[in-house]
Amino acid sequence: MWLTGFSGSAGLAIALAGKAAVFVDGRYTLQAPAQVDGSVFTVEHVVNAPPSAWIEANVGAGGRLGYDPWLHTPEAVERLAKACRAAGGELVAVGTNPIDAIWTDRPGRRWRPFTPIPSGSPASAPWPS
Repeated sequence: MWLTGFSGSAGLAIALAGKAAVFVDGRYTLQAPAQVDGSVFTVEHVVNAPPSAWIEANVGAGGRLGYDPWLHTPEAVERLAKACRAAGGELVAVGTNPIDAIWTDRPGRRWRPFTPIPSGSPASAPWPS
């Protein structure tokens, strides 16, 4: 997550005007605190302190939390919206991801050629149980 400094493969960041958190699973409980600026972000365990609970405790009445609708499943959006409503706030889909607007030196996407694997070939067989 470019904004946070966290380089793990799985995480979620929520940033409000005066408070922000990074949520990681158990694989990153040592890595995230070492990489994330603790004066800006708190690091939370995604299971023990889920984003929905953090939102309920921090969004506040009248607060609005924006999200990129291209990055979240409908189920995740409903969980976040429910948490916002419980806090007296609102979850709002943004038209443009704000990170895209401020990350000016973002590296280009790495496209690689791919080779289709024909159905029935050994490489397309299901994993053994």
